[in-house]
Amino acid sequence: MGGTRILTGEGLFMAIVVGDSSTSGKIEALLRSSEPTLTPLQHKLEAIARDIGKFGLIGASLIVFVLFLRFAIERAVKKNWDTYEHLGEMLRFLIIGITVIVVAIPEGLPLSVVISLAYSVKRMLKDNNLVRRL
Repeated sequence: MGGTRILTGEGLFMAIVVGDSSTSGKIEALLRSSEPTLTPLQHKLEAIARDIGKFGLIGASLIVFVLFLRFAIERAVKKNWDTYEHLGEMLRFLIIGITVIVVAIPEGLPLSVVISLAYSVKRMLKDNNLVRRL
């Protein structure tokens, strides 16, 4: 058995897993592999970013819809239409929707996660833990 030493005496053992199925084999396979695999943290971050994006898109769509609805009701009540002024106002509604979508995506999230991971890796290295990548 890898990593097992018997100094004296006798004993019986049963090997449950060997080779690549053992913990040492899995670690060795990870060290040999060159293809990048997503970590559980990366999976969670992607899910959070996807959810935030969906929420931002739904929110922006709702805001633009309400603005256009209010605009249509106001034009119907006042019964006036100035093409240049009102087209500009509708364009502003679309710009507001795009702004909401852009602002909803947190730009600092990946950076803050990388900084916290780097700090954690540094502390783990002091404890002589094996750290392959963030």
